[in-house]
Amino acid sequence: MKVSSRAIIIKGDKLLTMFRRQVLSCGLTKEYYTIPGGKLEQDETSKVAVRRELKEELGLDIKIKGYLGHDYSRTMGRAIFYLCDAEFEDLPPLSGEELQENSPDNYYEPRWVLLKDLDNVFLLGKGFVRQALRGSWAPVRDDNQEMNEELDI
Repeated sequence: MKVSSRAIIIKGDKLLTMFRRQVLSCGLTKEYYTIPGGKLEQDETSKVAVRRELKEELGLDIKIKGYLGHDYSRTMGRAIFYLCDAEFEDLPPLSGEELQENSPDNYYEPRWVLLKDLDNVFLLGKGFVRQALRGSWAPVRDDNQEMNEELDI
């Protein structure tokens, strides 16, 4: 089963997202937003994975503030959500594998979504964003203390 780890980053009245557009083999176009993050590698904890993925995809060094929960969907597999923070001003540029694979048929673009517009976009993991806005998250141990823990999902 695919397991991914996702970073919910809220700056003021905006949510950092990844806009996706995929042209399917049947010719249909699928457009949606996701919470940045990605798949866990073998023997990697979800906290290590989310830090690695945000560094690779967007060049961000993140601080994990809290655990929001996990969910399962046919589209995402099992996804683990964290409330995170990062020091940056402007929208971070796309980098890493997503930049290399970016094409008109498989498109990635970091975008802000205004929190007031949350109901108007198709966003995978939207319920966890609402949970974060309510302040309903569990604190996590210091990021450096879990490097040798077993898979924490």
